Amino acid sequence: MNNDLNVQKGRTLALTIGLVDSDGVEYTLKSDEKLIFGVKLNSESTEYDIRKELTASNKVDGGYLLTLSAAELDLTVNKYKYDVALKTADG
Repeated sequence: MNNDLNVQKGRTLALTIGLVDSDGVEYTLKSDEKLIFGVKLNSESTEYDIRKELTASNKVDGGYLLTLSAAELDLTVNKYKYDVALKTADG
């Protein structure tokens, strides 16, 4: 599976992040949960260049809508790493 994101400078990025549980069933965020999307230069970096939180209000067909504006994506041209984390009420 190719999980690369290619973003053209000066453009807005909109993508849907799907969640499934260990049985492959679509997972729906609870009101106290968040999806955290982060972008950083490399996996060792402690600071994120981009960090967005998605909540149940971002639900669309097939997942959760993440939108990054051209201004948010105004980074130095390079290869970056991204990750997605689920933050539950328990942390």
